[in-house]
Amino acid sequence: MKRELMWNYSAFLFDSTKESGRLYYRVSDLESMHVKFFKAFEADPDYFSKWKKTYERSLQPVHAFYKELDATDLSSFGDNELLKRVHTGIDSVTAAIGVAHMIEPVAIPRDEHLKKELAAFVSDAGELQEAFVLLTSPDGESFAQRATNSLRRIAILPEKEQGKAVDAYMREYSWMWMSCAGRLPMSCEDIYAEMRSIGASKGVSDGASKCEAFVKDHALPEILLRKFEALRFITHWQDERKRNIMIAVEYLERLLEELSRRTSIGVADLRYALKDDFDASLPQKKAELTARREGSLYIATEDENVILTGNAYTEAMKVLRGELKEEKVIRGMGASLGKATGKVKVCMTLDAIKKVEEGDILVSSMTRPEYFAAMKKAAAFVTDEGGITCHAAIVARELGKPCVIGTKHATRVLKDGDMVEVDAKRGIVTLLEKADGGKRMRETQKRSGG
Repeated sequence: MKRELMWNYSAFLFDSTKESGRLYYRVSDLESMHVKFFKAFEADPDYFSKWKKTYERSLQPVHAFYKELDATDLSSFGDNELLKRVHTGIDSVTAAIGVAHMIEPVAIPRDEHLKKELAAFVSDAGELQEAFVLLTSPDGESFAQRATNSLRRIAILPEKEQGKAVDAYMREYSWMWMSCAGRLPMSCEDIYAEMRSIGASKGVSDGASKCEAFVKDHALPEILLRKFEALRFITHWQDERKRNIMIAVEYLERLLEELSRRTSIGVADLRYALKDDFDASLPQKKAELTARREGSLYIATEDENVILTGNAYTEAMKVLRGELKEEKVIRGMGASLGKATGKVKVCMTLDAIKKVEEGDILVSSMTRPEYFAAMKKAAAFVTDEGGITCHAAIVARELGKPCVIGTKHATRVLKDGDMVEVDAKRGIVTLLEKADGGKRMRETQKRSGG
């Protein structure tokens, strides 16, 4: 990103434990880049679309690499050739992020800035939240919704034509069940089960007409409307970036599986290797990779990169996370309006999403496309991270389910089985009843001397 934009993050942290992780940015970086990018946008309305075109051009060599892998039996590569392909695979993941890493400083601070600007025209808090959701809802479908609609079309085909259509679907969307923590194998049986679980389309939303009416009634200025339009554009771009990242990771995963077969290092551990680790000395790094998977903190600055594991990691995380206080009301931002009550299911890994049942409240650090099946079952979503352009916000609107994002620590406060009420219009999650009957609160009070 620095090469293209002449600007970069001064530092960031990545905390990873087993198959889950959390990325931390400096607030000052997000704010300073946010100001820079929006000054450029105000001077040139095509600023963001120009950078998106640059991003798309940068992916052309990546697509050629994918075609090579598709046409090659990976076992035919010599060891050095395979390591070179792994390096290229890592570069492909980096390219899938690329200049689109400008999305975070555009979107994350923009939520609050735009809400404050909109408040000058809307006095009622409830109406303000509803208007904000309307004005930030993107037009068109996300890739997850396009995949769902493809399955709907397959489901109404004559039975003898469905098999061929399912095969084509699997080729097009094989990456959909991919994450940075691995992939779930996609089978024909899975696709048919998915087809059976999909309900009828809810039809076209009237959100656009409501948005048009709101703008007319409140006489919003042109510059404010342009900023909302930019945020909707960024939402589409973020969805496209997510798709590109998942495809890149899926190809890299294929290479890691072949490398694992040759080195006897598990794929789960190989995911914690950095690009420079993939050389002839890789087999000697097995213990270090296992330690990173157990818990590691990656500290990246302009001058150096540091990885903390073991006791150093544990002590650093105590400082980073701070002391967790008991809360009955958790506050965030409503991304899709509505209210729902249900039992919490905290999902931080691919395996965890299997426990979500109909009517549960899905709580996660952030949602990803592989969560989609669980999200269809859940009554509402709650996330620690994310802005109005995030995956949870997009899917919640498409499914018409309440969603509260950016709570910071819902996954640490809430536990499986807790009964909560999600009120997205107010942006709050209320703990109604603990799964352990209040035992956690009593233990917290005891530790604090209360």
